[in-house]
Amino acid sequence: MNFIKHLDDVIMQKEAMHRELRRKTKYYRRQIKTTNRLRHNIEIHLDSLSQYLSTRETCPVCHESNELRLLKCRHLCCHNCLEQIHINEEDAKCPLCRERISNLLCFHQYEESDSDSDSDV
Repeated sequence: MNFIKHLDDVIMQKEAMHRELRRKTKYYRRQIKTTNRLRHNIEIHLDSLSQYLSTRETCPVCHESNELRLLKCRHLCCHNCLEQIHINEEDAKCPLCRERISNLLCFHQYEESDSDSDSDV
């Protein structure tokens, strides 16, 4: 009789583990679906940003297109103008929207080839 009770306990444990596994599988499938949806939205926004940047290929300060940088506020400015702004002002700000520029190292170098490669994504 003890053996049958032990087998029943083992079966109940296995069924509980199986239910938990199904619950976790369902949860992770939802997470994957959400992640894929977010990835798709990000790709759309990157494509949109790439198109936006391709129309703004000159620095708004000096109107040159050398060594353009993309600021966190999504405005472009050339490296030389950014250095001048950063040197001359203790609290440097974007020349277009006046958002605070915290660090020159955080800028992404933008070149026309960046927009070409991003549109293929």
